[in-house]
Amino acid sequence: MLFLNNIFTLQLLLPLVSGLTSPQGSPLVQGNTKRQDIIQLSPNQNFQWLRPSRKCFTQGIYIETDLSIVETCGLYDESYIRRYVLDKETAKHPAKTKNTIAVDSKYFLEGIAPVGDNFYTLTWREKAVLQHKRPTLLEEENGDVDVLEASGKYLAGPRPDVQWFPSESQEGWGLTTDGCKLYVNTGKNFIAHLDPETLEEIIRVEVSIDGRPLNKINDMMYIAPSIWANVWYTDDIYRIDPETGIVEAHFSIKGLYNWSGDATPNGIAYSYEWGPNDMLITGKLWNTIFNYQFKDLEICGRMVTADEKDSCPQMPPSPCNPPAPKAPETPIPEAPPADKPPVDEEETHINDEQLEQEIPKQSEPKPEGSSYIMYMFGCIFIVFVLFALCAYKCGTKHYVQSDDDEDRTVELT
Repeated sequence: MLFLNNIFTLQLLLPLVSGLTSPQGSPLVQGNTKRQDIIQLSPNQNFQWLRPSRKCFTQGIYIETDLSIVETCGLYDESYIRRYVLDKETAKHPAKTKNTIAVDSKYFLEGIAPVGDNFYTLTWREKAVLQHKRPTLLEEENGDVDVLEASGKYLAGPRPDVQWFPSESQEGWGLTTDGCKLYVNTGKNFIAHLDPETLEEIIRVEVSIDGRPLNKINDMMYIAPSIWANVWYTDDIYRIDPETGIVEAHFSIKGLYNWSGDATPNGIAYSYEWGPNDMLITGKLWNTIFNYQFKDLEICGRMVTADEKDSCPQMPPSPCNPPAPKAPETPIPEAPPADKPPVDEEETHINDEQLEQEIPKQSEPKPEGSSYIMYMFGCIFIVFVLFALCAYKCGTKHYVQSDDDEDRTVELT
């Protein structure tokens, strides 16, 4: 009875019990057909910036480790990747593009996601994922797409015979990552988990909302342990459990931007370093990117379990997966100078008499200017008077009368 009541465990084991598989042969987690409560969120839109002025049909976006924005721009003959920096202090001028990576005109770029030293870009109908070098991207100068092929193994770049897309769909739409595997959608109502090294499908999870399939999933952003996703041609953004496919929360950006036609909302970016509760949102051909701020755990849903951390040590931080606190730095004691031996504490005590002997008394300041002249004249005058008085006394003789009435001279000194 306990096993049957544990819906989460049942959904994960269902593919193994029933033998359900996707068209690619991977285990299939079916969507929930029961009605469910969906949390309606109201995050605060608190800032906005102007994006680079060059046209961009935004297909995917993420925040790099240096807090620059990396974005894929789609359409045939117009697809490229760009990196730019948003100034958090001002938004008066369009953001400056740091560098651009061009791709072959035959590619229509879609979602983008970084894993390790690489980042991957999805293509729309080319059945390929392009692999790029992140160090090249972070350089100021433009870089080229790194296309690498090897016999019998797909490493990067187009291989027409590689069809990791499901047979019922010929398109690739959204792409994101938890740091260990890739999450891909094709505009249908499922998210496929892929091995980034081989692009083999590990498992497929059907996405459902209130018991119904959620179709047209577009750009995605992983915020541990959940996935946020746009839905094409709508103002709705959904928080999805990537293991069960259940939509847990939702909010609308209706009225945020006056869009029409193909300029649909598309583009969700997140970085704990940018702001633990902040999310960037933009759209296709939009000239603006917006910052939304959430409360508490709204942005991620639930705390990450220890097993989940162990299964993916590279999982990015979030309020539900906070980074480990930094250990306090232990101060390093300063070594005594090499030319002086260590001083004994008993010898460091100096009494007042020693202090007076060691510290010479300062002489009185000499008067300056006219005061100094008067002082010198005064000193000369005193010396002159003393000299005259001494000369007078030494040169004068006094006469005294003796008892025998004889005159004698006595020299007074």
